[in-house]
Amino acid sequence: MQKIQVWLKDRRILTGVVVVVFIIVGALIRDSNGTADIETAQVVLGTVTQGISVTCKVIPTDEARLGFEGTGRVSQVPVDTGDQVFLGQTLVALDAGDAYAKLLQAEAELETEQAELAALKKGARPEELAVSEVKVANATVSLDDAKQTLINAVTDGYTKSDDAVRNKVDQFMLNPRSQNPRLNVNADPQLAIDIEANRKNLEGILVEWQVSVAGLSSGATLSASVDIGQKNLSLVLAFLEKVSLVVNALTPSSSLSSATISDYKSDVLTARSNINTAITTLATAKEKLRSAESSLLLAEKNLILDRAGATTEDVLAQQAKVKSAEANVINYQNQLEKTVIRAPFSGIVTIQNGRIGQIATPGAVVVAVSGSELIIEAFVPEVDIAQVAVGNTALVTLDAYGSNTVFDATIFSIDPAETITDGISTYKIKLRFQKPDGRIRSGMTANIDATTVRKEQVLSIPIRAVTTDMGKKLVTVVADSKTTIREVSLGIRGAQGTVEVLGGLSLGETVVLSPKK
Repeated sequence: MQKIQVWLKDRRILTGVVVVVFIIVGALIRDSNGTADIETAQVVLGTVTQGISVTCKVIPTDEARLGFEGTGRVSQVPVDTGDQVFLGQTLVALDAGDAYAKLLQAEAELETEQAELAALKKGARPEELAVSEVKVANATVSLDDAKQTLINAVTDGYTKSDDAVRNKVDQFMLNPRSQNPRLNVNADPQLAIDIEANRKNLEGILVEWQVSVAGLSSGATLSASVDIGQKNLSLVLAFLEKVSLVVNALTPSSSLSSATISDYKSDVLTARSNINTAITTLATAKEKLRSAESSLLLAEKNLILDRAGATTEDVLAQQAKVKSAEANVINYQNQLEKTVIRAPFSGIVTIQNGRIGQIATPGAVVVAVSGSELIIEAFVPEVDIAQVAVGNTALVTLDAYGSNTVFDATIFSIDPAETITDGISTYKIKLRFQKPDGRIRSGMTANIDATTVRKEQVLSIPIRAVTTDMGKKLVTVVADSKTTIREVSLGIRGAQGTVEVLGGLSLGETVVLSPKK
């Protein structure tokens, strides 16, 4: 808490100005009873100054306690406590390898997006149009090949189905192509009925399928033929699985040798394998056709775009991508910058907690810097603030050097809002030393005497000569050994117990002083 004391004085009046000299008349004037002496003074012409006196502290102009926002390993500590530093100088730095790598990647992405934007604005070159046309031609050829591959897969599916049913299975059936096919081997009755019914149904399917396959061409719509082929292959495979159950259950007899049974099993197994392969081949060919159609469509669209050039929407969209990439670069630049603590202003390092290899903790103070210029910060009571103005000069003494060592200072700042100190409204003022001095240090207790008003060549008398009655200012004037009471008009109150006289007295008149208490 700063002790605030207002008093009126000025030590500098002693030289260089017209000194207010009070001629104290030691003459003894007898009162009406002739029993008491009185003290008097004359009205003089000189300088009257008014000011304030405040006890305060010396502080640096700027002070910053700095730390990192994130976690990292300290890699550089180039300054130590007490070192002089300059604005922007590195104080402590973290290892920035990861942040730097991310920045480089972001810059590369920005360059890519910028190049794409430039290309859009420029439009396609003749060479690029030629390439796009070649891509369309190649995609067309690929589509034709895919169609032919699909036709071959459908045809192959029919061929393998025909062989599986009419060759591999019909060899142990009676009248297989009739309306009443019969198994020629022993089998479970219900299974035999299912197989015979399926064989009858497959005969009609194979006949229709053969006609459909014969009419296939690359110019026709193939999706229906593909669907029919996949459906028929599934029916044939289900039929073969039932037949497989029958042949795998056969046993040798007088009418059926082991060799024949083995041949049946081998033929059915081959038929099933062929059908599974046909199903896979048809599915692959179908996917190849779909991919070829998509490739051709994309190539044709790209050719149209190349011929037409970029649209406004395309350019705007790419510009947005460039802005996004730029923002990404700025983000990583900021992250990289946050790995370094730099001096926010020129000054002196007062704290250095950084140690190479240690892990920095977010928010912890690592280093502190104080401004190299020292100022005085004081708080003036509300009743005296009206006297203070920017530019007022002051005399400063520091407790460290005693009252005989005086420093000159000037008020350069006055806070517009009050500061409540112990329940009292005060206003913060700041003073700057007029000359740098190495003896001045931060934290020293300072006593300031600030001159707020200075009037020269004015009439003045000691304040002890003035009394107040009914709001009037009165003085007792001595003339020809007689005293008279006179009302006076007063101005400012001086720093050495004097007061300015505006009216009611003349230069050289003698006034009576009140007794000292």
